[in-house]
Amino acid sequence: MAPREVYLKAIGNALAYLVSQLSVNGRMNLLDGHVLSEHFFEQFLNELYGWHLATANDTVANASSIDLIDSASKLSVQITTNKTKSKVQNTLEKASKAHDGFRVAFVFIALDARNLAKMKYSIPKNISFNPKTDIFDIGQLLLTCQDKQTETLLRLQDLCKSEVLPVMEDIPVQESELVKVLRAVAKINIEITNTLKVPMAFDIQQKIDFNDLGLIQQQTIDELAFYNASLDDIYELFTQEGITPGIIFQKLSSIYQRQSLENPDDSAPLKFLNMVDALMTYVHSTSRLDNEMSQEKIEYCCRIILADAFIRCKIFKNPEGYSYDSTNRHPA
Repeated sequence: MAPREVYLKAIGNALAYLVSQLSVNGRMNLLDGHVLSEHFFEQFLNELYGWHLATANDTVANASSIDLIDSASKLSVQITTNKTKSKVQNTLEKASKAHDGFRVAFVFIALDARNLAKMKYSIPKNISFNPKTDIFDIGQLLLTCQDKQTETLLRLQDLCKSEVLPVMEDIPVQESELVKVLRAVAKINIEITNTLKVPMAFDIQQKIDFNDLGLIQQQTIDELAFYNASLDDIYELFTQEGITPGIIFQKLSSIYQRQSLENPDDSAPLKFLNMVDALMTYVHSTSRLDNEMSQEKIEYCCRIILADAFIRCKIFKNPEGYSYDSTNRHPA
């Protein structure tokens, strides 16, 4: 693999991880006890776009509506996970009172926020905002990365390694914690879709490519495959206890189908992350794990369970032309 491909993959993995974690935490400052402030995005955006952003609170009083400011270029940037039209409109109105004459841009910590660029907004006359050019998402950041020189990608990769990877590597889970979450999953009261076609097993890379899941491959599918053996043991234990693993897989398949029907236009990585959120919601409704495990560990366990289901070919589509089954050890 060429160096720039290595760098792009590392950057993509780090940003995809942030999307996953921040969608669960709902705020920018907490990741398993580590502080991840606007400074990461400040450095990342400055390197990527040649801006000169600084933390707004350090440069402008009453900057609650804006996170980062480039005073020389009169650019103000809001970084948020709140992917709604009202968030954009409210920020524009607040920015007009504190940042007269500034251009306002938004960086959404989401894989895809392109729908917001198509909406119409009431733009105060004393600020500049073009939804087609001033709305950024993780997908747009990665596309921009692809056009950069290798040296720039190396600096961005190093930034991700220093700011994000230590957090990514700090949430290991024990087999006993997986057991707790899976027991909660087994209790989920969800309608089983008997008509759902369960994919057959085949080369996993083919399935990753077919479903366009490369963005979350390394830090989710590849890395979490480490837990497959543990889940084998857990499912064997459940079988001995009279809990059929196939019922769990059917519930996961139903969550996948529901996401596909409710959000047909979502990208596959976003669909996977939405499934993690949905599974966490179900787990919370059937158990009281909050008293025993952190939100980050519960989220991590849910990702492990779904990544394992993907590898066992229980969720997502199978490539056309594949019809043989070689690894379905626990039939759905």
